[in-house]
Amino acid sequence: MTKKLHEIEVIIDEEKPHVIGLSEARVEKGQDLNNFFIEHYKLFLSDTVNNPNLNVSRLCVLVHDSVTTKVRHDLMNDHISSVWLELGFPRQKKILLANFYR
Repeated sequence: MTKKLHEIEVIIDEEKPHVIGLSEARVEKGQDLNNFFIEHYKLFLSDTVNNPNLNVSRLCVLVHDSVTTKVRHDLMNDHISSVWLELGFPRQKKILLANFYR
C-alpha cells in the first residue's frame, strides 16, 4: 500500500469519500502504521494481521474522521481477510459495512 499511497491521496483529494476500501494492501504485522497515515482518515485492518501464520492484512478500510465508526470484531476472525464496521453520522441510524478479500 505504501507504493500507492500518493495515488490513494489523489483519489481522496478529488472524490472526498467518507469510506474507501482497499484490497491487496498487504499491511504486515509490525509495520509502522504512520507510513499509511492520511490526514482526517482512520485506518482499519483485518484481524488476519494477528494470525501467527499470516501476520498480514490483505485489505484495509479508511474512514473519514467525521464518520462515527465501531469495529465489529464479533463478525471478524483471524483466518478470513475482512473488515466489518458499523458506520454513521452522529445521531443518525448506523449501517453495517464489510470489506472482504478473496
